[in-house]
Amino acid sequence: MFRRSFIKLVLISVGCAGALGAVGYWPSLYFGGQTWVVGMGFGIAVSLLASVIGTIPVCYMIASDAQKAPVAALLGNCIRMLLVMLIVAPIALSRKLDNTAFVFWVAISYIVLLVVDTMAPVSMLKSIRSVETDAQATQDMKSSDTTTGKLDSRSA
Repeated sequence: MFRRSFIKLVLISVGCAGALGAVGYWPSLYFGGQTWVVGMGFGIAVSLLASVIGTIPVCYMIASDAQKAPVAALLGNCIRMLLVMLIVAPIALSRKLDNTAFVFWVAISYIVLLVVDTMAPVSMLKSIRSVETDAQATQDMKSSDTTTGKLDSRSA
């Protein structure tokens, strides 16, 4: 379960990062030239790396104890923010990239991936809970039929 949910969330994040890069390529090229495109690539890559690492606690909790997944989501967001700050600071201080483009695209991609990485686990948890609720309802219906002696017309 961990591997499946992790791969699913990573693919969603990579797809959104790719879409963000595709949408931002021409405006970056127009406003800042090739240096802005390089800054955009590095900025999206930093946010994507932090996003992928931040999904690990969420996927672990979805696989083991879905009730604690909201706490794991907060932990994942803290890890993500810490990673972004630890990665962005040295790159921005090194002045190897255009800092304006780099920091701008880190901020944009961070916000987009934060929304995506919040909504995707929530929808996964809703589907898990609906399956668990359906299974519990079926189990309750079977146990009530056997205790009352009534047979379901579908089982006959």
